[in-house]
Amino acid sequence: MKKLNDRVAVITGAASGIGAALAVKLAERGCRLAISDIDEAGLDETDRRVASIGADCSQHIVDVSDRIAVERFAADVNDRHGGVNLIINNAGVTV
Repeated sequence: MKKLNDRVAVITGAASGIGAALAVKLAERGCRLAISDIDEAGLDETDRRVASIGADCSQHIVDVSDRIAVERFAADVNDRHGGVNLIINNAGVTV
């Protein structure tokens, strides 16, 4: 995978599993990150992991089943990072 220096990656479901692993790998490749999940403790842990790599990261508590929350998340990420280059919709919704 090529370097992704200063690209902005948004990852939903980043508190654990695949989402957290992707956050770490993208941070290692120079991405700036906006990570989200409903699990605040898990999101804090992912944030600590990417911060130890030196990545610029914002974290957002977002329930992806709530359309208004997702729209607010998008606006917050745009305000904080000035745009987005990569979106990974990893969060799952259980009905």
